[in-house]
Amino acid sequence: MERALDQLAGISGGVPTAGARAINATLSKGATRARRAITDRYTVKKKDISAGITVRKASARTYADYVEGQIVARGGTLPLIRFQVSPKDPAKRRPRGGTRAKVLRSGSRKVIAHAFTARMRSGHVGVFLRVSGGSVYQSGKTGGRNIRRKFGRGRGRAGADFVGPCIIAGHSGLVARLPVVELRSPSIATMFRKSNPDLRPWLRTELTRQFADQLGKLLKRGRA
Repeated sequence: MERALDQLAGISGGVPTAGARAINATLSKGATRARRAITDRYTVKKKDISAGITVRKASARTYADYVEGQIVARGGTLPLIRFQVSPKDPAKRRPRGGTRAKVLRSGSRKVIAHAFTARMRSGHVGVFLRVSGGSVYQSGKTGGRNIRRKFGRGRGRAGADFVGPCIIAGHSGLVARLPVVELRSPSIATMFRKSNPDLRPWLRTELTRQFADQLGKLLKRGRA
């Protein structure tokens, strides 16, 4: 290695170029390895996590004292519907016993009582749970416009979607809309960390191999 570096010193920009190429090749393989490790551990599909695991490439042009690149895992939590869930599609009737879900491949399907699969007005399909609280409205028309008069304020979570309506017995014209929250998984960053405990030492070993390979390629071109 030292001999190759000495020989490469005569090639302008040889060392940072070899370093950047070695880093990028290593990180590309590392990102692929990381995605595979996540799908091996969790029941999520590769297409649902690929965009959250990216590579920031190294560049020899920014070389000062060192060349660097990164594997970046980012993004919020994924909807539970992206994992193994039953039923997967919205049903007219809520399944008895709740919804079954399996997040870890090594685990078993767990029953989430009262959870159900539904389609929102936006078209998004997810697994939801109703939360306590909500609001009661009176429906009607005045001056040709639809109106909803609020009779009570519940403790529904801010930003929650609403599934309904249902008629309250004994209160003609009153409609209850109970808020629901979507069930979600751990974040992509969390799944990345838990699925790749050995990634860092693997990257070091692979980088050493890639750097030696890139040095050899540049030396061959320099002699040509």
